[in-house]
Order: sequence, then structure tokens, then C-alpha cells
Amino acid sequence: MKWRLTFGNRRFIPQYAALARDVAVGRRDWLGLGDLHYPREDLRRDPPTRACGIIRAMLKVERDIMIARSVEEVFAFVSDFDNFTRWSTDVVKAELLNGRRVGVGTRARITRRALGRHFDLLFEMVHFEPPVRLSFRGEMFGIPFHSGLRFDPVDAGARVTQSGEVVIPPLLFMVEPTARQVLVTMFENDLRKLKQVLESDDWS
Repeated sequence: MKWRLTFGNRRFIPQYAALARDVAVGRRDWLGLGDLHYPREDLRRDPPTRACGIIRAMLKVERDIMIARSVEEVFAFVSDFDNFTRWSTDVVKAELLNGRRVGVGTRARITRRALGRHFDLLFEMVHFEPPVRLSFRGEMFGIPFHSGLRFDPVDAGARVTQSGEVVIPPLLFMVEPTARQVLVTMFENDLRKLKQVLESDDWS
């Protein structure tokens, strides 16, 4: 059985996975469902409402923390995949898939532990600007995402900002509060652990 949505006189069989991937990688900046056409920025600020409920296109979470190290030191530590399991609290394994060089185009597999199980997360680096920022895109449980870290110099050292965007398929908007809390908890735990490791005496 296939679900159909009707807007006006037109019927649609939404291909949510393909649409989500297009939005996430920038191939489609507009979310088109029937007669609804909203820019992604408008969806984030004010999700459109119709009789079928609230349609949310993108979940965005951002957290930051101050670390008493220079941005150069923090960036070098975070961009070294050998350190991933030291600061990302739920990561049990990080593996580069196309050589040891880290930069734009680097592909990696991360194994996370959640709810007593392990699952793999595949991603590709899309920005690598030492010591300013790095970001990547990938897929988890078939759902595309963007994530990144920004490093800003401050008097006390460095401000590290971790951000993430996850596409929420329209018919799954009810999971948005749970997904948001999962991301918030993950980011806060990771940043606290990163601060703890880098401000310790034996961090290098």
C-alpha cells in the first residue's frame, strides 16, 4: 500500500528519502510538496501547517563551550581521527576509509554506542579550514545529516561551537522533540569531554 497526499487537484507519492538527501546535500533548496514551496530557512523559523499536521523539514541544534587552549591546539586535536574516541563520549571506533590524510573529501566510518547496541555512521568531510572550522555530511539510519565544528579565538582560549542539521521526513515530524533532545545531549556530552581532555595536564 502506498500513501498519497493530495493538494488541490494533484496527488503525490512522496519519495521522502530521496527528497531528504537532495535537501541535505544542497541539490534542492526548496521543499516541494504539492502546492507548498518553502525555503529551508523559512521552514526552520516557522514550519508550515496544513490539515495533515506540521511539516518539519530540518532539525538544527547548536551548542558551544569555552576551552583554555588556543584554537590551533583545539583544531589539531579534534581533526586527528586517532583522538575521536577520547572526546566523543559514545564513539567506540573511528576509521578513515580513504587513506590517512584528513581534508575535504575524507571519508570515515564511526561506530557509536547507544541503547546497548553499536551502529555505524558514514560521513564525508565537506569543509576543512584550519584552524577555523571543519564540517561533514553523512547518513545515519538512512537519514542524511550535516554536522560541524567552528573554532573562534577568545581571550580565555577558544570557543568551540558544535552544530548539526538532520532532515526530518514530513510524516515523522512527531519524533522531532526526541531527536532534538538526543542531539542536544550528545553535543553537550562531547563538548564537556573535549574540554576535560584538553584542559588536563596530559592531553597531548
